[in-house]
Amino acid sequence: MNRYDGLCDFIVKNVGGKENISGVTHCMTRLRFSLEDMGKIDEKELLKDAEIITAQKSGGKYQIVIGTHVGDVYEELMGKLNLNRQEGDAAGGKEKKKLIYRMVDVITAVVTPTMGIMTACGLVQGVLAILNVAGVVGGEDGAYYILNALGQSIFYFFPIILGYTSAKTFKMDPFVGMLLGATMVMPELLPALTTGDPIFTVFSGTIFESSVYKTFLGIPVMFPVQGYTYSVIPVIFATYFASRLEHKLKDVMHPLLQHDMVPFVNLIVSVPVTMLLVGPVINVLCEAISNSVTTMYNFSPMLTSFIISVTYQPSVILGLHWPVLTLNLQNLAAYGQDYLQSMMITASFAQMAVVFAVFLKTKSKKRKSMAIPALISDAFCIIEPSIYGFTLPVVKRFVYCMVGGVAGSLILTAFSCDMYAYTWGIFAFAGFINPADGNLKPMLIAVIAIGVTVLLSFCLTYFTYNEDPADLEEIAGWEEEKRRNTEKKKSIKNIQVYSPVKGMMKSLEKSENKSFSEGRIGQGVMIEPSEGKVYAPVDGVLSMVFLTRHAIGITSEDGVEILIHIGIDTVEMNGEGFTVLKNQGDDIKKGELLLEFDLDMLEKRGYHMETAVVISNSAEYLDVLEADAGQIAPQDLLLTVIPYGTMKEGK
Repeated sequence: MNRYDGLCDFIVKNVGGKENISGVTHCMTRLRFSLEDMGKIDEKELLKDAEIITAQKSGGKYQIVIGTHVGDVYEELMGKLNLNRQEGDAAGGKEKKKLIYRMVDVITAVVTPTMGIMTACGLVQGVLAILNVAGVVGGEDGAYYILNALGQSIFYFFPIILGYTSAKTFKMDPFVGMLLGATMVMPELLPALTTGDPIFTVFSGTIFESSVYKTFLGIPVMFPVQGYTYSVIPVIFATYFASRLEHKLKDVMHPLLQHDMVPFVNLIVSVPVTMLLVGPVINVLCEAISNSVTTMYNFSPMLTSFIISVTYQPSVILGLHWPVLTLNLQNLAAYGQDYLQSMMITASFAQMAVVFAVFLKTKSKKRKSMAIPALISDAFCIIEPSIYGFTLPVVKRFVYCMVGGVAGSLILTAFSCDMYAYTWGIFAFAGFINPADGNLKPMLIAVIAIGVTVLLSFCLTYFTYNEDPADLEEIAGWEEEKRRNTEKKKSIKNIQVYSPVKGMMKSLEKSENKSFSEGRIGQGVMIEPSEGKVYAPVDGVLSMVFLTRHAIGITSEDGVEILIHIGIDTVEMNGEGFTVLKNQGDDIKKGELLLEFDLDMLEKRGYHMETAVVISNSAEYLDVLEADAGQIAPQDLLLTVIPYGTMKEGK
């Protein structure tokens, strides 16, 4: 069985079954279902599962938050559903949704796979800056150039990487996507298409002014002066166009020609369309959005900081934070620094502070156990577990997170602390070091700002704390159970088990059956029977009757589990010579005849008839004491089971 097999079956059942699922995608912590009928969801049942943090409708999809292992769950789920992965992903979901939600889905699917390597390259930049400040690596050293190239490579070649992830998202040949991105960043294109005497200029006198230096078969080529290196959005749209074209080509082209001709025709059409139409149009739109944000920032950095920081955490709930993160990436790629990221960076620390305060104050064992993984996730800026598990259910806590996040963001903005690397969570501090000069002042201010965030969010939560309504019942139940256990402990008595058979009682260590003699099954004794009858040794339930009837299990009213095993290898008789007088599950009384066996016949067949009487759950008790060896009759005291918490334990 796969690790998440049960969870997948549970989720499928409670979203309406396989037939109700038209598609599934996932982001960093949540599964996103495209469903035929939202009315078939059993949300109450879903939220009962401990592995599901929360579930909700958002953006035309049903989202189930389960944590950072979502990728593994998704793979198992897709294996069960046998869906074409294009159904329900950003490229081809069946439901018609608003454009903004479709855009968010695309950006999420394309950018999420790159976040790990982006953080890695950001950390390289931070390490390089520290080495530079410490004098270990100089600006002219080979080590500096190599490490700097490593740190910058992710953004310089970003269109190639995004060409791959976009192609995977749109279900097309990923190598075509990579080649499309590679063509956009070919080094010789920039000087060839942006230098010399311009043929003419378009959008003169506006922020979109662009000079045309070359034509493509008479069509003007509007190539951006900075080129497409470090760009994010153009290659995504270009790959989307190429994916649509590829799907059409496969529909009309003979299968024998598809291997070579589909990528050839696709590229020879898509590259010119990208350079002449898609790239320039998307570049103009990106410039418009970027300039709008820049204009607001130039008008009032503090107002911009307030708006971004106060909306960031709510936008994460709906998955709408990706457009801002895309602008963040665009700025880092184009300019090597960004002010938007420092406005959002404090959010995970605010969430962490609130969760830690809850961890310290709550009496709920369940809530405490949930806090540890949530804190670890916060450390790496994955805040959904904290939002859904701790802060959003109690609205004032979510407000405290926003207050702390805004306070830290405003401090960073007030001191113009931009970030120079895509680093988040506990790695964020390295991103405040400028690789060019190694200035540590922004990092020190970041420490102060994040400290204010943590202190403010923590104190607001800690000193106004009230238990979650959902936890109060659990705590009350736990305290009641503790009270009952305390009272029970005061009245705990030894449990007596009486002999079920007549015969000679010996130490279990003398048994010829190693499973019994070595204590593998539990503590007890062995009896050489002198008659073929087995009586109930306690009041309780006949909890088990072996199919071969050579052994039975009994559970006493106090929970002691007793195994009575008659003879060695008598299982070979397959029930012959044994008669069970009660049914499995029947209540029994001490001294009641339970089983008869033909002692003479079994001995004549050559079986050794030693009978083991074993406390199979003896590990749950402090000790099991045996009566003195020798002749014993039914209902003579055989074993004394001593529970934990008796006076004997104290002595």
